[in-house]
Amino acid sequence: LERGFPAYTTSAGWLGYDDEKLTRLAAQAVADGFRQIKLKVGADLADDIRRCRVARAVVGPDIRMAVDANQRWNVDEAIRWTKAL
Repeated sequence: LERGFPAYTTSAGWLGYDDEKLTRLAAQAVADGFRQIKLKVGADLADDIRRCRVARAVVGPDIRMAVDANQRWNVDEAIRWTKAL
C-alpha cells in the first residue's frame, strides 16, 4: 500500500497497430511509469513474435511483458505459442 498497487497497460499492444504506433505507445507507457505492458496475440505466430521483439526493444529488459490471446488457443496451442513467444 505504501508503494501503490502494480498495474499494467494494454495501450501499446492491440492487434493491428503498426510498428510505429506500437513503438510510440510502448515508450509512452514506460514514460508514464508502467512496469509491465500487455500485448494482444493469437492471430499469426510469426507476426506475434515480431511484435514482441519490437516491444522488447523499446521497453528494455526490466519491463515485464504479458500476452493475451483472448481464449483463442486450446491447451496445446497455448503451450506451443507461449514457448515460441
